[in-house]
Amino acid sequence: MESTVQSIKKKNPREEANCISALFFFYMIPTFIQNYRKGVNRDDVYEPLKAHASATLGDKLEALWNDATRKYEKFGLHVALFKLFGFELILIAVVKLISEVITLIVMPMCVDNLVSYYEHRSEANVEDTYIYGSVLIGILFLDGIVDHHAMLAIMHVCMKMRVSCCSLIYRKSLRLSRTSLAQTTVGQVINLLSTDVSKFDQTFVLYHYAFLGPLETMIGTYLLYRTLGVAAFAGIAFLLLFIPLQLYLCKKIAVLRLRTAFRTDERVRLMNEILNGIQVIKMYTWEKPFAKLIDLARR
Repeated sequence: MESTVQSIKKKNPREEANCISALFFFYMIPTFIQNYRKGVNRDDVYEPLKAHASATLGDKLEALWNDATRKYEKFGLHVALFKLFGFELILIAVVKLISEVITLIVMPMCVDNLVSYYEHRSEANVEDTYIYGSVLIGILFLDGIVDHHAMLAIMHVCMKMRVSCCSLIYRKSLRLSRTSLAQTTVGQVINLLSTDVSKFDQTFVLYHYAFLGPLETMIGTYLLYRTLGVAAFAGIAFLLLFIPLQLYLCKKIAVLRLRTAFRTDERVRLMNEILNGIQVIKMYTWEKPFAKLIDLARR
């Protein structure tokens, strides 16, 4: 008999962490100590944050999706995801933009003045050198904090997008009619839940560089032009030549990925049918023919 008692997980330490603890990740120290002493097992896993609960995220996305599909039939899910998570992504991108621009402008100036001090020691002011060194250390320290927290925040948003979509797929699968079920294989649903939604975790992690990249390139080119002159444009032009190659490779990868998805759907469908009819296969001793089918599907 299956146990009906649900195990109570430990409360997530991030829920009660103060500002300093959250800023420097001090709330993770007890977890590291416990892992060092006796390892971590299933009972030591914390419960998810309230903002990451699949029921809450699924309810929000479903409401927005139902509303968006009435206005935008083809792009209903895109609009719903943007309404639910767009503000968070834009806010993180703005913070990252400010941090990157300040770092890109201030750091070369500080390094240039420090190098000038050692080249012309007699002409340089020692106090200014201390100031530039302190600013450089401070910029590196703040950039490290902002960069790690921005990346963590992006991963949280990507995870919430994945969880909400998984919840939506599960709810939709429970409401499918018999006609729709006949047109949809188990492999397609499993592929959606295991492979397709994982692209949220991979795609949006570096999304802000879509506009940060050109901006940083322009600022970097200007700073190089001030130092090297016209020769700076040669290096930038060489980097820009790789953009068409990357676009070509991305298109090829997309085509291969689509073929892989079809093969995965077919393989999962075949395995599901074999497992459902395993008794008949054993009764008629069809193990070897079906083993060859599985081997062909896995190639």
